[in-house]
Amino acid sequence: MDLELKGKTALVTGSSAGIGAGTAQMLAGEGVRVAIHGRDEARLAEVLASLPGEGHIAARGDVTTEAGAKALADDVLNRFGRVDILANVVGGAGGPLTWDNTSDAMWIEQFQLNTMSAVRMMQHLVPGMKDNGWGRVINIASIAGVRPLPNLTPAYAASKASLIMTSLSMAMTVAGTGVTVNCLTPGFVATDALADFVLSTPGNEGKTWDEVESATAIGWRIAVGRFGRPKDIAGLITYLASPMADWITGSNFRIDGGTADWVG
Repeated sequence: MDLELKGKTALVTGSSAGIGAGTAQMLAGEGVRVAIHGRDEARLAEVLASLPGEGHIAARGDVTTEAGAKALADDVLNRFGRVDILANVVGGAGGPLTWDNTSDAMWIEQFQLNTMSAVRMMQHLVPGMKDNGWGRVINIASIAGVRPLPNLTPAYAASKASLIMTSLSMAMTVAGTGVTVNCLTPGFVATDALADFVLSTPGNEGKTWDEVESATAIGWRIAVGRFGRPKDIAGLITYLASPMADWITGSNFRIDGGTADWVG
């Protein structure tokens, strides 16, 4: 299927690895010129080299600050001329934090990373999309934002829940302008960080990912019997970024392999 994306431009935040890198690769495969973003220059260079097609760029900027987010937006706009698609993938849980060891500062840090980063990028790039009469924003929340686990990463869960409502608010704000805004709540995706965590749990030391994935997925009550892959999320992002999704806005898509309400 031709998703009619050839010639579009995109910025994918947090795209030096994981879901962001997978999204950049899939968009590039559809003929989109992609700006990838991250902090690690070596990883950015590796992802940039892996993208099919031409005209892609790498950009840096600390999206947890207003100055850094503006610098990133200005850099990409200066080099591309416009941004048609914004995928806000950057985020993180900050480790296995609990109610007991999450300080006030950590709560603020989580909201800066997981909510305000997306807010800032939308503020900088959505006005141009409105002027052009077309644009796509896809924000990446988390299953934790709708079904948090007991006493685990409470600030992360709250900040991702906030991102879901932020996405809906922006979608309603730009309705009728040609710009759509949607949100995804991925479940457990086999990124390097998650794989390292699983392999460090008691009983899994010294084993390979292939040896533990299926049993762990079943134990975590993932219905399809495996963890997600970045491409599983990237596929939906790419569709929502396309003109084929003109009638979809203000939606939050659960994409978690049928994970049950509670893990354990």
